[in-house]
Amino acid sequence: MTRPTSTLTPSTLVALATLAAALVLAGGCQRERAAPRVPWPGEAPACAPPTASGAAWRHDRSAVVARMGEPRHVASDVVVPARTRPELVAKFAYGKVSKDLEGEDVDVYLAGADCAVRRLGRTGTDDDGRAGYQAPALPPGHHRYWMRVAGDGSAAEGGVWVLPGATPAVVFDIDGTLTIDDGELLDDLLGRGAEAFAGAAAVARAWADKGYLVVYVTGRPYPLRERTRRWLVTGGFPFGPLFTPDRLRDGRPSRDGVGAFKREALTALQAAGLRVVRAYGNAATDVCAYAEAGVPPAATFILGTPTPCDAHPLPHALAGYVDHLADVEAQPAAATLAP
Repeated sequence: MTRPTSTLTPSTLVALATLAAALVLAGGCQRERAAPRVPWPGEAPACAPPTASGAAWRHDRSAVVARMGEPRHVASDVVVPARTRPELVAKFAYGKVSKDLEGEDVDVYLAGADCAVRRLGRTGTDDDGRAGYQAPALPPGHHRYWMRVAGDGSAAEGGVWVLPGATPAVVFDIDGTLTIDDGELLDDLLGRGAEAFAGAAAVARAWADKGYLVVYVTGRPYPLRERTRRWLVTGGFPFGPLFTPDRLRDGRPSRDGVGAFKREALTALQAAGLRVVRAYGNAATDVCAYAEAGVPPAATFILGTPTPCDAHPLPHALAGYVDHLADVEAQPAAATLAP
């Protein structure tokens, strides 16, 4: 049986090869675009908050609660993968006793990098003073949101970081890691201001300048979330998501307290797409939390002498940040890391 003669000419073969190469390159570009790098803001964007709605209270008792003192509202920062609807959560309370605001309307607003504020909708507080709202899926990048009490216009502000894919990140504990010891929290509460380690802000900034997302995970209780944000800003630390326990008992200085909180927070963040390339801590609870969350001990730096955690290898001991800055400056930029 005679085989048919090919009618492909050399020029046709070259054209087909060129087309195949173009398709391969196009596929590569699509894969590249699937996880682009996002320029995370190093400072909190200066977006003007939404104006007050001026609505009436739903309950007369709420007006009494609002007169108990200044608002002590706190909103949670959120990190989600692309094409995911983020859950926005805030707690609303007033005065030194943090009296919860129950059963009141809360309006939800959002702003992107352009600071254009849009209203998403309305939700309400429960009997614990908490309110939640599921926002639509947002484009990769940082977004600010506000949850504003309709009755008096006071608001809680948080951030949403939408990850485009695997996102290189650096994690910092705060007390005893960025501050000179755990007791500095008391100084902060008394208005004296917590003292930071020399060079700590410069190290965090160096990571941010290289394109890494800087994340703060601390056992400070949630009522101190806004105070902690302000301390980071005034101390020159880069802007990034801040995570604190939502329950006071989760801040207990123990492995099943703050250790469990940090482990679960880091596990969730990595599931969302964070790739933790470096983690800083100071306590035995940090050593175990980082190791149990899958952060390699070789990528973990502990101020002082680290305590071993079970069978995990010991992390690096860190004497201080001033000399450590050279090591950070020698690290590759986030954009050069393989996805």
